[in-house]
Amino acid sequence: GILKHDLKEVLEMQYRGQEFPHAEDKRRSDFGVVEFPFVLTAVSKVRMLSIESLLMQREEVRHAMTLQMMLRNRTNMNPFLVLKVRRNAVIEDALQQLAIYGSQQFKKPLKVVFDGEEAVDEG
Repeated sequence: GILKHDLKEVLEMQYRGQEFPHAEDKRRSDFGVVEFPFVLTAVSKVRMLSIESLLMQREEVRHAMTLQMMLRNRTNMNPFLVLKVRRNAVIEDALQQLAIYGSQQFKKPLKVVFDGEEAVDEG
């Protein structure tokens, strides 16, 4: 249906390295169901938001890696948003760290490091 067409278009544009046009772009002659949210079911909206989030995360990782290569490792551009928290104060530690980040950082994939533990929890 319509959702499948929009999803296919988004994925093809991402594969070709093109930016997806925004609703504000008046030069577009076509339209998509994203601009008419009443057309979508709640499940479809969740799927579309999940896909959009995944695409944004991939773009942020790609951007960080490109910057790292261009600067020849002179700076430590982490492609992930890493939160270091204590098990007994997860919410407090996470909120304190999130408060210092800019909104662009929230587009990165999340990794959580628990204090005193070697494993990293993703996502």
